[in-house]
Amino acid sequence: MELIQEIQKGLKDNEAYLLLSSDEIGYLLNLKTSFNIFEFNLALLITRKKVYLLCTPYEKEQLKKLTPSYCKFVTVKQNEIFNELYFFPFTIGSLLENDKIEKLYSPSHITDSMYNVKTEIVDDIILERTAIKNEDEVQYLKRAIQITEKSIQDTMKEIKPGMMEIEARNILDYNLYKNGCERRIVPSKVVFYKNSLSLHPTPGNETYKENRNIFFSAGAMFRGQGVSLPQNFVKGSLTAKIQSIFNHLINLREELYEYIQPGVRLDEIAQFYLDNITKLKLNKNVYFSPVSIVLINDRDIPATLNNRTVIKEYMTIKISPSIFLSNFGRLQVTDIVYMNKLKDSILLTNTRYHFGV
Repeated sequence: MELIQEIQKGLKDNEAYLLLSSDEIGYLLNLKTSFNIFEFNLALLITRKKVYLLCTPYEKEQLKKLTPSYCKFVTVKQNEIFNELYFFPFTIGSLLENDKIEKLYSPSHITDSMYNVKTEIVDDIILERTAIKNEDEVQYLKRAIQITEKSIQDTMKEIKPGMMEIEARNILDYNLYKNGCERRIVPSKVVFYKNSLSLHPTPGNETYKENRNIFFSAGAMFRGQGVSLPQNFVKGSLTAKIQSIFNHLINLREELYEYIQPGVRLDEIAQFYLDNITKLKLNKNVYFSPVSIVLINDRDIPATLNNRTVIKEYMTIKISPSIFLSNFGRLQVTDIVYMNKLKDSILLTNTRYHFGV
């Protein structure tokens, strides 16, 4: 519990910290190592007074026998809350206002305004232990990526007309473990016809038909290293047009890679992105979204015009420009780069779009 004590010692009266990494939560709460903590979406809120665990009612039932007595649960109404937490530094107050949290267990004298979520803690305390990877850890991460990509490719070969999304998801999970995955870093998803989980968040009973798009999201863990990967299999009459736009995004991604350096702020990256994406002269049916930057532990923080977070060395960065087409879904390219030092950046993987397969 030394890390919790160190965090609590440095907190001011009006501050709190939100941790979104399941492995960190397992460490902080001293959960049994045999428990597969990575199967859940969890967030840990640490204040001067209490430690709160944000989870769904189901996860609460599974975890309540494993967590120490000082940890209080915050029951979350919607699973989507975790996706939002990954992308935005929500305050607990804003979560309550938007009816995202069912009940917050806290002392009556602590007001909602005190729970201002801060992300700087990852730079101060957790960064040294989790973000700086030695040579072996980089190789383990590459191996985890290989396992994930092979598992998706193996699953694609098994998908036949009439198969449901949930059946395809189960096949994907089987292939992950067969190919050497120690555990999943995220719940696996297979979605037919869409290219964004925000449009179709969970696999269901949709059945596959010939010449339709398939979206995969999965992540294998290998010796403590892992990252979630999106993969898209693009089919049908839009293939040529989509591939043309995709090629433009590839070029923009390369420009972003050259632009992003330690010391550059996310709002500067956002402005650079907007200035360059408008050169594509896309029609009114096309929309674009902020480039996504992963600062640590593979959690997304968007580069928006009001986000002044500074890029630093020893960060895992996901360069991920995307475009949303109203008649297709989200088209996105991704490079995941570990920045040991800028001159020694290691390209770990990039998004695979498979056209006309």
